[in-house]
Amino acid sequence: MMRAGYLALILLAVPVGLFAATVGHGRTLVVSEPPQGNAYFLGGDLTVAAPVSGDLVAAGGSVVVSSPIAGDGLIAGGSIETRKPVAGDLRVAGGKIVVEDAIGGDLAAIGGVVDIRSAPAF
Repeated sequence: MMRAGYLALILLAVPVGLFAATVGHGRTLVVSEPPQGNAYFLGGDLTVAAPVSGDLVAAGGSVVVSSPIAGDGLIAGGSIETRKPVAGDLRVAGGKIVVEDAIGGDLAAIGGVVDIRSAPAF
């Protein structure tokens, strides 16, 4: 059982070391320092409060993105809020989705309640 845990850790660490990314997880996760490169986060309650210089992949029960994303966003969760601009594409799936600011690329949102409060970027 312990070997499987070490193997999973090694497999996760190899791509991260090669491609300059930040990986985080936890029951309650608050990202308050800018991640380096792309960011991959998993948490029960997840808050991204620092700018993301690359792409963001996030999943959680509640996901709040309160800082800009310079790349694309891929987010899944029960409740999702993006409060700042996303320079690239944004793909979200969740029970309740709120998009409050501009999306520079395409937006794909699938959810029970989808609330788009920003004007289109075209």
